[in-house]
Amino acid sequence: MIITGRINAYILLVGIACLWQPTAQAQQIETGTEILKQLRLQELQERSAASRAKQLHYELQVAEAESAIRQLQQPSTAAKQSAATESETTQVALIGWTERQGQLRYLLRVDERIVRVWDGIANSAGLLVKRDDDRLSVSIGKATYQLELLHEHY
Repeated sequence: MIITGRINAYILLVGIACLWQPTAQAQQIETGTEILKQLRLQELQERSAASRAKQLHYELQVAEAESAIRQLQQPSTAAKQSAATESETTQVALIGWTERQGQLRYLLRVDERIVRVWDGIANSAGLLVKRDDDRLSVSIGKATYQLELLHEHY
């Protein structure tokens, strides 16, 4: 009981001592709270600025993409003439093909490029290959080329 009384007396003394210094602690708490508020406000402002910058960057990318799409949809007369002469001089040759899971994949030489394309599926360059018996139709944009397959090749 003596020990319990001493502990209770110590707790009472500490409580009284805390009562003597409430203004200093209150000021420290208030100062700390103000600092936290300022830091949170600064963080929110930085996030807002970063968010605005990201939004503006995204809007700029969208505008550039829309502009590029418009330009592609309405080619100039020089580009039309260039495309017409290019399609007239395009050379297409079948190098070979492979079969995977029942689907054919062709290896073509288009002018100086080597291109791989699945049968009936257009690739990213806009090439489409379709096989009809002993013929191969190769579509490049609006131009279509017919390749005749010889029996010894398959």
